[in-house]
Amino acid sequence: MNPRFPITRLLAAFVRPSHDRRAAEGYGAEDTARIASRVLSCCVGATGFLVLLGWTFDLAIFKSVLGGAVSMKPNVAVTLIPAALAAWLLGAKEQDRITGYLLLACAAFVLLMGAVHLSQDIFDLDFGIDQMLFSDKPGEVGTFRPGRPAIAASFNFVLLGTAMLLMRFRRAAVTAQIMALFPAILAFRGLLGYLFEVPEFYGYGKYTDMAVPGIFAYMILSAAVLLARPNQGIMDAVMSPGAGGILMRRLAPPMVVLLLVLAWLRVLGEEKGLYDEQYGITLTILIATLMLGLAIYLSARYLTRVDQERMRMKKAADDNAAEMLDLFNNAPCGYHSTDADGVITRINDTELAWLGYRREEVAGRMKFSGLLAPSGRNDYGTAINALKERGAFEGFELVLRRKDGSPMEALVNSQAVRDGLGSFLGSRDTVFDITTKRRTDRALRESNSQMRAALEKLQGVQSKMTEQARMRALGEMSSGIAHEINNTIAPILGFSETMLEWPETLDNRKQTVKFLRIIHRAAADAAAVVSRLRKFYHRKGETSGMRGQSVNGMVTDAIILTQPMWKNRAMVEGKTIQVAAEIRETRPRKEPSR
Repeated sequence: MNPRFPITRLLAAFVRPSHDRRAAEGYGAEDTARIASRVLSCCVGATGFLVLLGWTFDLAIFKSVLGGAVSMKPNVAVTLIPAALAAWLLGAKEQDRITGYLLLACAAFVLLMGAVHLSQDIFDLDFGIDQMLFSDKPGEVGTFRPGRPAIAASFNFVLLGTAMLLMRFRRAAVTAQIMALFPAILAFRGLLGYLFEVPEFYGYGKYTDMAVPGIFAYMILSAAVLLARPNQGIMDAVMSPGAGGILMRRLAPPMVVLLLVLAWLRVLGEEKGLYDEQYGITLTILIATLMLGLAIYLSARYLTRVDQERMRMKKAADDNAAEMLDLFNNAPCGYHSTDADGVITRINDTELAWLGYRREEVAGRMKFSGLLAPSGRNDYGTAINALKERGAFEGFELVLRRKDGSPMEALVNSQAVRDGLGSFLGSRDTVFDITTKRRTDRALRESNSQMRAALEKLQGVQSKMTEQARMRALGEMSSGIAHEINNTIAPILGFSETMLEWPETLDNRKQTVKFLRIIHRAAADAAAVVSRLRKFYHRKGETSGMRGQSVNGMVTDAIILTQPMWKNRAMVEGKTIQVAAEIRETRPRKEPSR
């Protein structure tokens, strides 16, 4: 059987404390009591239904249980059904408006039926409702009038109906439970009358006697009403997990049953002639004393185990509480709680150490806004309004003022605390000290700024040095190029001046062609110098994109263009320099497609 199924623990509320693990697997004592109340309510409703079934098909076993005994009247059976429904609804933890109205209607019906039948008996009236549903034979056993319920039954319904109406008000819980307990006492009195054949206990003079089904129905219904609200009134002590509640639940039920059994055995022994009355009384007292002592011993042993378990659990709880308190106070972040007005109610040691305050200076005295720098109070007020609406905010940066006046930059996360109706009660806040981080960030930004400035300055110096080197190299190269161009222009100027000064030389065709060829070759050399210069040096913006170049050509051009620098200068110094270029022919790489 599933240990979590409620039926397996319907009696746990009477014999075990609520913290007992065997009784608390899924349900506490209060939940178990409410479940028991509903199951008992179903039993009462079933009793009323079976009695009506007995009247419908004339089944004596359903109407009276015992042959020849008084039967439960139809009006009593009808009243038991709404009474059971009211007890069922009373056991609900939460009730909506419809459920509340239905409970009121059922309880009022029970009270009304009891009051009407009771007034008939007290004032000797007949409203014609006794045989409204079924006809009762005249002269039935223990019946005052045909169909008339027992006066005790009517009185019980008045008490139970009133008790269920009052149960809705917590202040009237004790009165209501006492009223609900009284029908069980009357029913138990009737049960004793049937067990020991004492008619005066189940009959009340000339009025109708109590029926056996009614006796059990009233006791069960009283228990259902009492268990429906286990945390109120006298039931609060009975269902308590303390020693008193445990002793009550463990001793009361078995002792009642034990005394009944002993009394019945004593009477049975006297009737059989096993012993006389004096001996029976003495034997009953002896056995009852022994059984009571045994019950007390077993209860004491059980209470000892319970106390030991509680002490173990208390020690574990204390250790856990101490660990949690240590974790709270020495957490790596600040933590505090505030009430609805923003006053700090709790604060941990970490935050106190950061701020330089003592706990008695802050807790219950200072508002968190009072710890803020004036510039951030308006922003914090806006954040609190947002907290009340949204329920939380994270990553809010604030500047706090320590006790010595120094600033503390903090990052605050806040969670709203609300009651069951959603009203704002306060907040729980975590605080992170980011002063060092912000100082480091500022130093890093300043260092980065200085590095950028130094880099820009270095880049400027490098650019100037590069430009100077470029201009120096350009000057030396220009000198060489000028020399090269002068060498190529000299033949042009020389032969052109010769032909201009001695025009007669033009008559010599062969000599003229020779001069022109020399001039042409010199001009071609000059053009080649210019072309090599254009290839070697490209001004910015002359070309767009990248294209392949011949390394061999670049080397050859460099040798020719710089020849005036190294060859002519060496010749002036009486030295001869020859440059031999060993260049292997390679295929130029194709340009990538654009």
